[in-house]
Amino acid sequence: MRTREPWEELFFQNAFFLYEHKDAILADSRMAHTPLPFRNNLAYTGTSGLRDATLGVYLEWWDACERSVLKFDDKIYALTYFFAGSPLSGGNSCAAVRKDGKTMTVHFPSPFYEIWGPFAEINRRYAEAKQQGPVQAYTLEETIAILRESGDQV
Repeated sequence: MRTREPWEELFFQNAFFLYEHKDAILADSRMAHTPLPFRNNLAYTGTSGLRDATLGVYLEWWDACERSVLKFDDKIYALTYFFAGSPLSGGNSCAAVRKDGKTMTVHFPSPFYEIWGPFAEINRRYAEAKQQGPVQAYTLEETIAILRESGDQV
């Protein structure tokens, strides 16, 4: 098993906090463009259309793709943060983070496109915004600190 990067651990411990503050994050482009460089990939196409994702991409994806937010008895228990699989066969092995910061493996039933398709569309929009000119972005640490300092209650 590979060693996790410090930003990954920080994300895992704060994923639900970030999700709860999605409105504030999406309202500030510097927070929305916070990099989350998970290495999502698809067979045959690799990372094309999936790389350089940001916090805003994930927050919008979780809202747009109901299946990416795992629920039990209508309560959210995990958020998908990584996906890999075949767009043809639908076979996949994905990962989600639970409220306690622990990660788990997830296998989504077909159609797998319903998972990666919305992500790619949202990520494409963010990539187009970046092409229009330099985009300022906070680090994950900065985004979390700003949200905690603001004291906004959700």
